[in-house]
Amino acid sequence: MFGVLAWFLIGFGWYSIAPLQADQFFTQLNPTLDAILTLALGSLVTGLVLGFVETTPAKSIFGIRVKDLKGQSIGVSNGIARDLTILFKGLGLGIPFVSLITLVLSYQRLKKDHVMSWDAGQFTVTYRRNTGSQIAMTIAGVILYFVIVAIVFVLAEM
Repeated sequence: MFGVLAWFLIGFGWYSIAPLQADQFFTQLNPTLDAILTLALGSLVTGLVLGFVETTPAKSIFGIRVKDLKGQSIGVSNGIARDLTILFKGLGLGIPFVSLITLVLSYQRLKKDHVMSWDAGQFTVTYRRNTGSQIAMTIAGVILYFVIVAIVFVLAEM
């Protein structure tokens, strides 16, 4: 979501300044490169938000907070560094098949060590207890996600 938001802001600004160049860039952009750039932009924005408030909207819905080992906010530079590490180690830059392999390996490590490689020794991830309100927020968040995805697809078809 943050990657899409970042592209929206870039596109809005670029089309405002140089519409022909922006149109040429966006119409000729390779879909795979677009996905990789969207993930990279999203990682930068996510890291920025995470560094400021210890969570992101999606993490908040699921009751997740990321802090340093002392229980403090990780800060913007660590937030960005963490999310870029996730982009490489966890998402394999979003490259098809590479991403699948990195996600499977990350999941296997989580099952074995109970910590993700990008958090080990640097960050702690805390979870809110599964109270009734947390479960309701999780369900609402999942529904909201699918509604947003449906709206984006409808808008893309226009």
